[in-house]
Amino acid sequence: MHKNRIRTLVRRELIFLALGTMEVAIIAPLLAAGLYLMLPFFVIYQGYLTILCWWAVIGTHYLARAILAVSWPPAARFAFLAMGVLLTGLLTVHAVLHPQVALTDPTWLAAVWGEVRYYEGMTPDLFVFSAVALLWWRGLLLAQRRLESGVIISRFRSGLLMLALSTVAVGFVLPALPYFSIFLYFFVSLMGIALARAEEAVHQYGGSRSPFGVRWLTLLALFCLLILGLSAGVATILTGENVLFFLEPLLDVQRLLWTVVVYVFLWVSYWVALAIYSIMGDRWRWQSFEITLSPPPPLPANPVTAGTSSVLAHMEWLRTMGGMLIILLIVVAVALSLRRLRLRIRRSEEEWRESVWEDVDLRKGMQTLLAEGRKRLSEVAATLSQVSIRYWLKEPTIRRIYALVVALAAERGYPRADHQTPYEYLPTLTQAFPGYDVEVTQITEAYVSVHYGEMVEQPDALRAVWMAWQRIRSTFDITRPE
Repeated sequence: MHKNRIRTLVRRELIFLALGTMEVAIIAPLLAAGLYLMLPFFVIYQGYLTILCWWAVIGTHYLARAILAVSWPPAARFAFLAMGVLLTGLLTVHAVLHPQVALTDPTWLAAVWGEVRYYEGMTPDLFVFSAVALLWWRGLLLAQRRLESGVIISRFRSGLLMLALSTVAVGFVLPALPYFSIFLYFFVSLMGIALARAEEAVHQYGGSRSPFGVRWLTLLALFCLLILGLSAGVATILTGENVLFFLEPLLDVQRLLWTVVVYVFLWVSYWVALAIYSIMGDRWRWQSFEITLSPPPPLPANPVTAGTSSVLAHMEWLRTMGGMLIILLIVVAVALSLRRLRLRIRRSEEEWRESVWEDVDLRKGMQTLLAEGRKRLSEVAATLSQVSIRYWLKEPTIRRIYALVVALAAERGYPRADHQTPYEYLPTLTQAFPGYDVEVTQITEAYVSVHYGEMVEQPDALRAVWMAWQRIRSTFDITRPE
């Protein structure tokens, strides 16, 4: 149980981190372009800028969650957050634009105030301060996000449009497109959507044996990388660029990881060598040696070989075939999407037919029958007073029986909320039908296995559920005339 709580907590935090990284992947290229325009002399590393923005958004997010957990008055929270924005904005302005002046020297504050007051337009100081305020704003909004797959998918679609527009805008300013941000956005979006769906599945089905562990998370990350790698290969075929051009973000990540590994290895080696030298003392003898390196042979003046033209011809043929294959895959994907949509609509219609009629719908049906004649109305009234709802639902199914149980519980004052899953509604059902815990649990388990597990109804299971429903119905009869 403790392990499941830790897994749930880790999944929730990873979803928050994915949403925050999606925000940073959109904001960081725009900030880099703005700094490039405002400060042409300023050296900008997009990777480091992305990491700084990520720390700012995630730090603000956790700070906002900590503040919301404390019972402060709204005015105190607002004052604390406003003071945080002001202090961090001024410290960032000093670190970026006025590092040569001491922080305690007020002359840089006077210079900033003079530029803001007398300069018409956006000044570099005001731009940096606005960027810090923007990161605070996105971090505060991140603390209020709902961790639902539908919300994350909607955010992914809107963010994808913003990323496309920002990429086009940044392409006119920066010398290179932000491929790292694009790769990062798609990677964390896929991870966030999958984690949100896993969280919903755990809440829906429950159980102590959740398959969404470390192994599942590792496989998910590998599959996301595989999908992005295949996408880069398709883009290579269609555009004729080198595949390394599209896999540059992966190379940057690999270079960063290797840098960290090398620094850690050198740091450990230094302390190990220092310990060995201190133990060995004067008995340690160093011997110098030389390695003579011969220069490599000169490269030919014209590296183009005779087979280059044939290779280019084959690449052109592969590019054409790849384009046709992509079009075919798009057509197949659209056809499958339409088929899934049609099946979903049909399933929703079946669920609507399997639901129990409410009083308002029954009254509307009676009004329609009244127009057809007094005789038909009397027959319907007699049927409603003498025959159960099972007459209208001629062939009983597990879904219909569960709908009857839910309707009877709602009639007794225990309705089911729209957001409740069958397992969350089970304690309410046991309260609605005291003494029939076994029957209610049996009906709920059968309904979950058929409705969510998409298992075929077995005659034995249907017969057992029907007998359980009859026992409940014999005590809490719904066929009494009103």
